[in-house]
Amino acid sequence: MAAQVDPRFAAQAPAPAESDGGDRAMIQQILAMTDAEVMALPPAERAQVQNVRDALMLPLAVIQARPAAERDLLLRTRAELQSVV
Repeated sequence: MAAQVDPRFAAQAPAPAESDGGDRAMIQQILAMTDAEVMALPPAERAQVQNVRDALMLPLAVIQARPAAERDLLLRTRAELQSVV
């Protein structure tokens, strides 16, 4: 089951020289959240945060083992996020 990703997370990342640092700060904030903070979020926001965390933190082998649609979303999100951080 693949959750929809917030357009802020899925949008094409700007080149690092053009970035205002807002995306990087948002990603760092998401990664710094505790599990309790994530679980306290409304379901839609929780899914978006978990997608970002999974895309950056799950080992590639685990992502590759996911169903095709979820795997493709995670790989695409991972590539976009890595260009920001």
